[in-house]
Amino acid sequence: MSDIDHIIETALTHQRDGRLEEAADIYRKVLEIDPVHADAIHFLGMIAYAQKNYDEAIELIGKAILVNPSAADFHINIASVFLATGNAKQAKSHALTH
Repeated sequence: MSDIDHIIETALTHQRDGRLEEAADIYRKVLEIDPVHADAIHFLGMIAYAQKNYDEAIELIGKAILVNPSAADFHINIASVFLATGNAKQAKSHALTH
């Protein structure tokens, strides 16, 4: 496991424990090192989703999908965000992708 993977795990612990700002700060630092780290982008999107910042969540998770289009959880999570915004058609298109 790389150093960045360990850092991501620390951020995930913060995120799971509800310390969203601490987690977000760590993900942003990871992105300073690796601007296309798909997991960091995705998890930032999930924080935005948890905070009901749906537009930001869609943007971030969408970027993560561009980096790693085969990550099923990215598609499932963006589908959840689209459902939260009432956009069932977009949600379905991502849910059917994986």
